[in-house]
Amino acid sequence: MVSPITVETEDPKGWVFIEDTSFPTSLGGIRLVKDADERETRLLAEAMSKKLHTYWLPISGAKAVVASDDINDFYKFIVNRKIVELIDGKGHQFITGPDMGTSEREYYRALELANLSHLIRPGLLSSTSKYFDLPLDNVLTAYGVIIAVEQLVKMLDQSTPFSPYAEEDPLIDKEFVIEGFGKVGTGLALLLKDRAKLVGISTRLGSVYNEDGFDIDELIKLQKKYGDHLIEYLDTNIQATDELYGFRCDIIIPGARTEVINASIANKLLIHHPMIVPVSNATYTREALSILEKHGIYCFPDFVVSAGAIIAAMIEFSGLHKYATKDYDAEDMAMDLISQAVSFETRDLLMESVACTDGKRTLSVIAEDRAQRNYNFLISQLDKPKSIRQMAIELISRYNPGLLNLIK
Repeated sequence: MVSPITVETEDPKGWVFIEDTSFPTSLGGIRLVKDADERETRLLAEAMSKKLHTYWLPISGAKAVVASDDINDFYKFIVNRKIVELIDGKGHQFITGPDMGTSEREYYRALELANLSHLIRPGLLSSTSKYFDLPLDNVLTAYGVIIAVEQLVKMLDQSTPFSPYAEEDPLIDKEFVIEGFGKVGTGLALLLKDRAKLVGISTRLGSVYNEDGFDIDELIKLQKKYGDHLIEYLDTNIQATDELYGFRCDIIIPGARTEVINASIANKLLIHHPMIVPVSNATYTREALSILEKHGIYCFPDFVVSAGAIIAAMIEFSGLHKYATKDYDAEDMAMDLISQAVSFETRDLLMESVACTDGKRTLSVIAEDRAQRNYNFLISQLDKPKSIRQMAIELISRYNPGLLNLIK
């Protein structure tokens, strides 16, 4: 039985929502967004639960949101006694960290102000990617999405027989659009470099399109220098942000707020029929899903594909990172585990959807049913409590058991 809790603060206005306290542990970041509300907090926590349960983790989804864009409100929120008790595990353990609008440095500063310095433990996801020179947590989230896209294209590309293990790069010449060219968006772009064409991007200030494809190195350089204003330094017309969904492309990756794809946006997407593979959480409204699926557009579930950072964290929780070597370090381990886990769940979901010929069990319905089945099983096992390390080792055993051979 689901046992949610909501903790609300007034100054600043903010919420923590934990979807199911039947689990002793919950997981989710703290978001600083001016126009956020309690409903968005719930949607994000629910999406996080589906993500965790899809990958068989007996942890509840959670989310904290501060309705502000002032970092001082972020600090005030965390030092609130009720929030301190949750983060410090007084009863229920709320594992959290930085999210949209915040950075790791700011989160650690907040922990110091709240006398929670003992929780400051920089680890794998705190490092910088050796391959992409970006924060590793953002790269690994993006990596999971790209792995899912590869599987989706392999299966749906009618020009060649389906083989999930084909050696050819399935993304060559595919046209992509990325919504939200920020932390994760830059990681997505680098993972597409020299493979696909990035023809459209957006920031909160607008969207831009280039049918010949943007120079990804230039985009990254401009983003680092100008942030959201990078679109002002490109030789192309700036359009409204939601015009992005009318750009011609093969795959679009939504990466902004909850329910960004509503009925209006869904109708824009009908123009070109792209595949939709989100990196954002709780991406679709029910009405939008109904419209898109009715017209045969593939709407991939966000909670299946955007779990890269969670999966990667299992390398650290399991202790595997201690066995890293110069030639095979923790980042390599994380990428291998994400590749195996996301590939498996994506392929399995797609194969089940192909087997459903009645048209009633869509991709989204099947994915939610699978997450619910996993949840029912995990709840039935709560009388056998597990440490975070045990959970991590079980996930690794399920998807990439060879990694455990590294433990000496």
